[in-house]
Amino acid sequence: MAVVKRAGKISPKRNNIMTTILIISISMLIISGAAVVLILHSTDPTVFYSGSSRHGKSEGSVPVYVESEEEKLTRELSEISIELIFDNNTEKLTGKSILSLVDIRKDGDTCDYSVNQQKVMEYAESLAKKYDTFVPQYTFTSSDGEEVSLNNIGIGWLFDKDHASMMITNYLKEKRSVKLVLTDKSDESNQWWLRIASDYEAVRKRGKCYAEVSIDSQYMWLYKDGKVVFQSPVVTGNPNVGNDTPKGAFVIQEKVSPATLYGEGWEREISYWMGFNYDVGFHDAEWQESFGGDQYLENGSHGCVNLPVYAAEELYKYCYVYMPVYVY
Repeated sequence: MAVVKRAGKISPKRNNIMTTILIISISMLIISGAAVVLILHSTDPTVFYSGSSRHGKSEGSVPVYVESEEEKLTRELSEISIELIFDNNTEKLTGKSILSLVDIRKDGDTCDYSVNQQKVMEYAESLAKKYDTFVPQYTFTSSDGEEVSLNNIGIGWLFDKDHASMMITNYLKEKRSVKLVLTDKSDESNQWWLRIASDYEAVRKRGKCYAEVSIDSQYMWLYKDGKVVFQSPVVTGNPNVGNDTPKGAFVIQEKVSPATLYGEGWEREISYWMGFNYDVGFHDAEWQESFGGDQYLENGSHGCVNLPVYAAEELYKYCYVYMPVYVY
């Protein structure tokens, strides 16, 4: 015979307690759902909902937090990113470093900012100190084994602190993020330098390729990666008539083939021109009867470095704009 076990009766008191718990649970779920709906329907990223109100205002039963003008401005400035790339090194301004360059002013509920020019200039000066490779005197060991010190006319890079300060100030005023390569010799990057030379890192290693001219020896050498790849006798300027070839550390400023030389009452057609000091440069000179020795004392040039045609052609193949040239 089957036995059926019946549930016991629930007392009225217990039934009331359970009903109350059920009602409270449903009410909490309804309130939570309303809060979620309010959060999901908020389209303003500066407003969010929490258990307390910043300004004592609320929508219905849910408190509202509103980002202050100062907090909004601070956030916008912190999001600016200024990246300046020097070959393999990157200098980056963002977040706290950006905020250190501005002064935030608060007037009641409004807020504004200004760029601190002194701090920006100090930052530009720190970049110059770190990345300048230009020095007034350039010292090197010549092919003759002598230590030679030259006035530096064009070797090395010299950072333009004033231009850097102006550009960084403009970026901050515009709240503009930028990423710039400053050593690629583009028109934009060149504006950041007062002087530029050969490849940025190569300057520290005397250049990938450079030319050396000894006036006393009337001879020149071309180095590539530390080795002599070409050499030739030369004829430099005639010192007896005031046409000395200038001494110093220069760079190739231009190369042209063919070209025409102009002087007072004369002109000559040449095949190769490699200027390194405005109107002074290397070029072929087929009119010279010989090269080297004392030829320059009587039949010297107007200041240029004269070369046999074959030598000028060879030098032209190797040289490039910004290649270092040492004349001593």
